[in-house]
Amino acid sequence: MNETSEEGGAFRISIGLAFVGGYADASSYLLAQTFTGHLTGNCVLAAVSAASKDWHLTLDRLLAAIVFLSGILVSMILNRFAPVWLRPSSLAIAILIELLLVLSAFIFLNSTATHQLFIVCMCLPLGIQNGALHKTQGISVHSTYMTGMVTTLLQKSFDHFAPKVRPKEIGGLRF
Repeated sequence: MNETSEEGGAFRISIGLAFVGGYADASSYLLAQTFTGHLTGNCVLAAVSAASKDWHLTLDRLLAAIVFLSGILVSMILNRFAPVWLRPSSLAIAILIELLLVLSAFIFLNSTATHQLFIVCMCLPLGIQNGALHKTQGISVHSTYMTGMVTTLLQKSFDHFAPKVRPKEIGGLRF
């Protein structure tokens, strides 16, 4: 496989995972009033819920933040301690785990008793995904961090299509 097709595949994977992250975040917010991969949003909303004395929702939002962070830790542990022969497949394994957890989340969707299991099954895979996917084509990738990702992609695209021009020196002066 040549380098160009590998870069194209990595780019498509990045876009796909970002889509999954956005979809999971939106569906989780609509169904459980928590974000799956948005620490800032969950922490702010937890504070708002606490100020409103809605303790159940506060705990759900804090659970989402804690489980997301746990997913990052799980991903790092898998990557660090996986056998050498498995390391090249660590992203594929993370995606498989993510797929299984997201699909299992819908089993817990309609039951009040398992509402927290829905949150866990939606937040853990997004943390795993975020921890497993570090860089694509030299760009730092956080598929659950929309603002930073869009900003980075725009900056990199701008630099690619409009490279910096070095100032010309004429007689010791820069122009």
